[in-house]
Amino acid sequence: MNNSLFKLLVASAFLAGAPLAFAQSLVVPNASGVVNGTGQTFVVNFTSNSTAGLDFTLDATPANVTFTATSNTITGLTCNIPMGNPQRVICNGFAAAGFLPSGALTVTYTAGATTGPVALNLSGVVFTNDMGNVQPGTSTNGTLTLAAGPSGPALGYAPAAGSAIAVPAS
Repeated sequence: MNNSLFKLLVASAFLAGAPLAFAQSLVVPNASGVVNGTGQTFVVNFTSNSTAGLDFTLDATPANVTFTATSNTITGLTCNIPMGNPQRVICNGFAAAGFLPSGALTVTYTAGATTGPVALNLSGVVFTNDMGNVQPGTSTNGTLTLAAGPSGPALGYAPAAGSAIAVPAS
């Protein structure tokens, strides 16, 4: 094989792989929380590379958490928690003009009483360009690990019958 043909093949291989190097991504990083906790959050990160449309579903398994709210910094993306399925978030959006910006989805949840891992799984992930054509991209699932939270204060007091109880200011 001559040298010019070899260089052409190598250049073609790099060009064929180039879109994957700059592809879109949706990542659920591993997070931690405490059992019986309310108002806790975890984040889903979105990296855009000329992505005009984005659709995905996020599910928590087992059902040891209840999603209570979502917010995001991705202009054009709408996310909802379906009625009757508080362990699911469904998101979709399309840029009004140009492309969706990179950003993050924050999910607020209330944890159940069981410690351990809760799988945060993405499904139905579709990245599209401004013509509505599917683009390559990656999605990465995460785990929310629930640990026992700090215990509340314990109070033990046995006053004499008929005596007043003085409670110091706290």
